[in-house]
Amino acid sequence: MRNFVLPEGFKDERELRISGEQFHYLRRVLRLREGDELSGTNGKDRTYALSVGEIRRDSLTLLVTGYMKRPVDNCRISLLQCLPKGKKMDLIVRQAAEAGVWRIIPLFSSYSIPRVENAAALERKVSRWRRIIKEALQQSGSLCNTSVEQPLNMEAFVVDKEIQGLKIFFHQEPISRFSLHGLLASGERDITLLIGPEGGLAEKEIEFLKGAGFFPVYLGGRVLRSETAALFTVAAVQTILEEKSVWKIAK
Repeated sequence: MRNFVLPEGFKDERELRISGEQFHYLRRVLRLREGDELSGTNGKDRTYALSVGEIRRDSLTLLVTGYMKRPVDNCRISLLQCLPKGKKMDLIVRQAAEAGVWRIIPLFSSYSIPRVENAAALERKVSRWRRIIKEALQQSGSLCNTSVEQPLNMEAFVVDKEIQGLKIFFHQEPISRFSLHGLLASGERDITLLIGPEGGLAEKEIEFLKGAGFFPVYLGGRVLRSETAALFTVAAVQTILEEKSVWKIAK
């Protein structure tokens, strides 16, 4: 079910007036009419039962008919994505939001094509990614309040930020014997996944990440596009965790 993201500043009012882009989305995209029902979220901890009230030429009223606490996520996945070329990051952001990623951090790395941009250009990109996230959350019905941060240098982010929980980077070569199942068996709630750009990770970056506590995991005998690898790894982690209750210990 689609999940309408309520406007910022919503404080459990019984009704609210919707206009602008959100009105266009509800009226022109979803084609809602008076009396239609839908679900909504405050982007934090509640989902709401909504009903369309009065519709005017350029606005409509949403009536809040009930709410419930959203379930607590079993884990929080952060995606550290080394910036690919062109607009591939737009697709990665959209798919990550649909898949329930908690946080997206774009990174500049040795083989990233976009290296240095001025502050205004970066801010425009981040604003676009935030719009994409909002669209993706409404389309997919995901209850995860996905966020995206300003692009950062890999070393600066890993050194300056305290990354909690399990940290994994993925590689196209079998450079270790760590398995995804084995690492996820630790039960960590916070999981950080790092994906390289089209050219992969430089040797110095691999050694740096190992030293920073990241575990390397082999992606298998196929070379994936950067945008494919991001969705592939997030989906693999989520599937393994969702099926953890039926794991069988090998004897």
